[in-house]
Amino acid sequence: MSRFTKSRSIVVLGLLVAALLVSVALAGCGGDEESTTTTAEPPAGETTTTAVATTETTGITPPSGDPIIIGVVGPFSGSAGFLGEWTANSINIMVDQKNAAGGLLGRPLEVQTRDDGLDPAKSVSFTREFADMENIGMIVGPVLTSNFLAAKPVLVEKKIINGLNIVSGTDALVDAPYSFRNLTNTAIQAETILKYVSENLDMKKVGAIEQDDETGHHISDLVPAIAEKYGLEFVGIEFVNPKESDYLNQVKRIKDAGAEMVLLPPVAPTASKVMLAMEQVDWNPQVIGWGMQTATIAASSPDIVDGILFNDSIIWNRLDNVSEDAWPPLYAAHYKDIIAQYGSQDVGGVSQPKGEHGAAELMMEYFMAVEMAGSLDPDAVKAAWESIDLAPEETYFGVPIAYSSSDHEAWDPASAFVYEWKKKADGTFGVELRQPAPSQ
Repeated sequence: MSRFTKSRSIVVLGLLVAALLVSVALAGCGGDEESTTTTAEPPAGETTTTAVATTETTGITPPSGDPIIIGVVGPFSGSAGFLGEWTANSINIMVDQKNAAGGLLGRPLEVQTRDDGLDPAKSVSFTREFADMENIGMIVGPVLTSNFLAAKPVLVEKKIINGLNIVSGTDALVDAPYSFRNLTNTAIQAETILKYVSENLDMKKVGAIEQDDETGHHISDLVPAIAEKYGLEFVGIEFVNPKESDYLNQVKRIKDAGAEMVLLPPVAPTASKVMLAMEQVDWNPQVIGWGMQTATIAASSPDIVDGILFNDSIIWNRLDNVSEDAWPPLYAAHYKDIIAQYGSQDVGGVSQPKGEHGAAELMMEYFMAVEMAGSLDPDAVKAAWESIDLAPEETYFGVPIAYSSSDHEAWDPASAFVYEWKKKADGTFGVELRQPAPSQ
């Protein structure tokens, strides 16, 4: 049973009703009122959006007072710009709904974004800018492990409540008392995929091509021992830099080392570039990895994409053999909101909603923690968040999520699943579930 005091019906219905209130408010605004107010154009790389719906027809008291700021730090430009954009899209939806339902502690919420371009120095600078704001409530990001690690000292020093939906480094949360993560970490991901291939493929030799950053080097440290544990032979690793024109040399070296399977980086643009190099050297190994669910992957190299095995959290909208009726209620509602407000990215015959359900889950948990704490005091919010224990039907992913004072990770190994990209008869690609997590 959930330790969180709200029942399943209150949690689910509350968020669904909030979404309905946004629709009602928008309908009631007419042509003379705007339901969303956007501030004057900010400096380059910065956006600010305050969303306060008109609620005269709902009977709910509109939020008032100084806005609580939700800061989002990540890439909003370049090949990885979708990471920041989609995260912010989901956060904006959640904030709109919360404001329409009366705000947080009666105050309006305001989303501000900063484009760090994946530059760690900018990640630190923007994190500090947000941390110094008087009304900061929470910072989401920075995106990617290396950027988060650079900014972590600021978050700790300033006692900033922090949510992470795209940071996978196993040890990222060490000495980060105010950070909470909603993503399976690298150790769980590596364990899941290597165990699966050892049990289901007639291949033994595995190599890796990883991005030359904190996450890539962490993978390099983890994989050899895990491969040996499951009877696989690790033949080596090559590192790549996104600024390189191509990765031909790295691919040739891993090919010459005899790799039958290649673990690719959990960054879609980099993984796609590696597959292009594989295609150029006429090599089609078994590609494995994690974080490879985006439509960008499907548009890479069709012959190589077909059969890619990867693990990730639950991605209900990507499964061809699971109907929408079977999705968790919160997931289904948020998916519809994303499509309605931001649309989808259609690449290579694959449609991906321009949102990030992990960000929505983080926001829901943050709202819960603040309301339980009854204030924005970081220590009180932290303690409240640590008490959250949700049943599968209370989460956006349909899996249990629990925290404690010693564990700020949302998921355990049972949350990681194995999927396969498969080419359909019409030439488009779809994702099929191959296995629940090892413990199930």
